[in-house]
Amino acid sequence: MSEEHLKAFLEAVKADASLQEKLKTATEKSAVVAIAKEAGFVIAIEAMEKHTETDAYLYEEVLWSYLVELSDEETMR
Repeated sequence: MSEEHLKAFLEAVKADASLQEKLKTATEKSAVVAIAKEAGFVIAIEAMEKHTETDAYLYEEVLWSYLVELSDEETMR
């Protein structure tokens, strides 16, 4: 379920400037999960990480670049 919600959330983010702005303010992956939940999507950090590792199309997505930044920041802590 979480992966389907993640895909739907990614589509919503592409179409919704307010979601894009909210994601820009998120500082942790858990904040992305909370933003998704607020928008009606149930996603898990594990689902986000799986997609960022395996789905090439996310390279062009707004959320992809954001998740990579978060992953790098959390790795550096």
